[in-house]
Amino acid sequence: QRRVHGGEQMERVTLICLAAIAWTAIYVCCACVLPTPVAIANDKKKTNDFYNRIVSLIHAVVACVLSGWCLTHEGLSFGSPNSATQTTVLSISLGYFIYDFLACHALGLSTMSSSFHHAMCLVGLGITIYSGVSASEVCAATLLTELSNPFMHLRFLLRYAGLDRTATFQVNEILFVSVFFVARLILGSPLTYLTYKSAKTPVVVKLAAFGLMAVSVYWFGLMVRLIVRMFADPKPSSFIVPAVPAQKCKAT
Repeated sequence: QRRVHGGEQMERVTLICLAAIAWTAIYVCCACVLPTPVAIANDKKKTNDFYNRIVSLIHAVVACVLSGWCLTHEGLSFGSPNSATQTTVLSISLGYFIYDFLACHALGLSTMSSSFHHAMCLVGLGITIYSGVSASEVCAATLLTELSNPFMHLRFLLRYAGLDRTATFQVNEILFVSVFFVARLILGSPLTYLTYKSAKTPVVVKLAAFGLMAVSVYWFGLMVRLIVRMFADPKPSSFIVPAVPAQKCKAT
């Protein structure tokens, strides 16, 4: 862990707060500007979830692009000092998770699994930024865990728009389950193991990595159960994988 002076820490806190405010502002803009789908117009909770998932989808795309850029240009080095770019990328995501955690509770959208997921992300990102090390593997984890999220949030948006019996919805379902399995389990498992084996990675980051992997396994288990039921009772309505709470960083 490298020593970080107070001024640098204050800059990080300021960036995180600004990011949280920016994500909140995006939600307010979406709620004020975008029309509410007719199918959920009289359901306040679903309406809130609709706009929150638009914000989550935007974050997923931004997080994948920025994390991918960091990995492409700075490589993967476990327990190495954070670069300025890595710190900025993780601060943007940490600001998002602060927004999402508060929004889900304020709007009545939180569940036990989503709250646990938020906690692991907040701890993992927060410790990584504060300690000044391990941003490399956390950026890799962010990329893998966010990769399936655009499809996950899109499935809810399509459902709220009344398009859950279309070919587009079913293709998106297949892509969601496939990308989730490959990114979070096939690629995420060795990343979690290498994070655990790294002598330089903070213990708290390792624990967050295992916690988030456990949530991924749990969610995928729910998907498998629904897929099995789909083949046992192949009705059009059964081709809907279970809801996965809006997520985010996973040391995944």
